[in-house]
Amino acid sequence: MPEGIDGFIGAMDLNRGDEVRLRTRFGDKEVHLNPGKGNIDSDQVFKKIEQVIEATPMIVLGALRDMVEAREDLTACAQVAGVA
Repeated sequence: MPEGIDGFIGAMDLNRGDEVRLRTRFGDKEVHLNPGKGNIDSDQVFKKIEQVIEATPMIVLGALRDMVEAREDLTACAQVAGVA
């Protein structure tokens, strides 16, 4: 989105939900990658989400090994965002 992450999140009424599902991109294709592995700034997304809503972030992954690795990646993003 040309307005970036802040503009995208700012355009939504996040008070209407209590769950945020995160996906990332690799180039121009939407793929299910762990946080920090695509071209979306996962740390910035976590910080912004934590500023505007109390939600449970979720990501969609395929394999069990990806889920285990994602747990570590999500923890690192949460630490950068100051919520862990």
